[in-house]
Amino acid sequence: MESLSDRLKSLGMHLGMNQTNKITAWENSLSFEEVLDLQKDVNLYGENYYHHEIIDSDYQHGIINFSDEPDLHSLNLWSKISDGKTFSKESVVFLDCETTGLSGGTGTIPFLIGLGFWKDQQFHLYQLFLHQPNAELALLTFLSEVLTPFQVVITFNGKSFDIPLLHTRFVLNFMEDVFSTWGHVDMLHFARRLWRLRLSSRSLGSIEKEILKITRTDDEIPGWMVPEMYVDYLRSGDPNPLKGVFYHNKMDIVSLAALFIHAGKIMTNPIQWLDDSLDVISAGRLFEELGQVDTSLSLYKAAINQGLPLPFYLDTLKRYANIYRKQQNWFRAVQLWVMAAENDDVDSCVSLAKYYEHREKDYASALHYTEMAIRCCVDSAEVQRLKKRLHRLLLLSGFAK
Repeated sequence: MESLSDRLKSLGMHLGMNQTNKITAWENSLSFEEVLDLQKDVNLYGENYYHHEIIDSDYQHGIINFSDEPDLHSLNLWSKISDGKTFSKESVVFLDCETTGLSGGTGTIPFLIGLGFWKDQQFHLYQLFLHQPNAELALLTFLSEVLTPFQVVITFNGKSFDIPLLHTRFVLNFMEDVFSTWGHVDMLHFARRLWRLRLSSRSLGSIEKEILKITRTDDEIPGWMVPEMYVDYLRSGDPNPLKGVFYHNKMDIVSLAALFIHAGKIMTNPIQWLDDSLDVISAGRLFEELGQVDTSLSLYKAAINQGLPLPFYLDTLKRYANIYRKQQNWFRAVQLWVMAAENDDVDSCVSLAKYYEHREKDYASALHYTEMAIRCCVDSAEVQRLKKRLHRLLLLSGFAK
C-alpha cells in the first residue's frame, strides 16, 4: 500500500528546505488564510500561519467553567510534575498535534499544532498550521518562540505520541527539543487510573461525553479522517474541509484544559466530585499509592456505603482491611475481614485464620475460618495448602487423632 509520505512526494511535496512546490488547483476569491482565519508570522526560515483565539474567562465547557482555578498543588501530588517546586497556571501549556499519520515515525509530520494556555486570566488558543511541508523548519522555530514562557506541558496520550513525534521533528531539523527539560502531565494516565473500572474506553471523546458532559457540534470530524483531509488539501488547494480539522483540534485542547481543571477538583475533594462508587474506589487506590492513607480510608468507606458490585466490594474490603493491618489496628481489620468472609472470600478467611492462630492463639477460631476457606476455595492447589494448615491447627488444639 502506498504510504502517506509517498503520496506527498507524488504531489510534488518534499521535506527539504529548498523545495517550494505547491499545488493550487483550487480557485477561489478567498485565500486559505481567510478561509481558516489565520494570521501570518515571518521568521528567518519562512512564513508561518496560525489561528489565535481568546476564550472568555467564564466560558462553560460541559460541567467545567474556565473561571475555576486549577488546583496545581493537588495535581502535583499525583503527577509530580515539578518535583515539589512551586509553579503557576501561567507556566502550563496544553498541546495536541494533528499529523499526517497515526503511527508516528520519521515520515509522520505534525501539520497542525494546537496550544492552549492562561494569560492575564484569559485562556488563549493558538493553532499553528503547516501550510506546506517544506515550511516545517519555520513552523518549529515559531513553535519554540511561542513556548518560551512555559515549563510544563499537558497532553492526552502525549507521552506516547505527541512529544516523541515533536522530538523527532526537532532532531531532524537540527533544533533543540524545547520539551527536554520540562515537566509533562499526560492526562490519559489519570483517566485510566480513575475511570478504568467504569468506562470501557478512556479516550478523550469518552471522557468528554461521560465525565465532562460535552457534546461536539456537527463541525466535528473523526480523528482517523484527519491525515487524509490534509493530503486532500495539498492535492486540491481547497482549505474548506480543514475547518473541521481546526474545530477537532480546538475541542481537543479546550477539553484537555477542562479535564485538567476537573482533575484538580477531584484530587482536592474526591468525595464531592465523584458520584459513582467505582470511581470512588479507583480514587481510593490512587490516594493509597500516593501514601495519602487517611483519604484512601475515607474513600473506601464511602464506596462501601454507596454500594458496589460483589467483586469490587470484596476487593475494597480487603484493601481497606490491609491498611488497618499495616497500622496494627487489628480490631478494624478483623471487622472488615469478617464482612468479606461472610461473602465466601477465601483470602479473608485465611487472613482471619492467621490472625487467630498467631496473634490470639485462638485455635478454635483459626480452625473455623480455615474450614470456611476450604469450603469456599475452588483452587485445588490452594485447598491442599489449607488442609495442611487445618492439620497443624488440629495438632495445636489437641484434637488430632
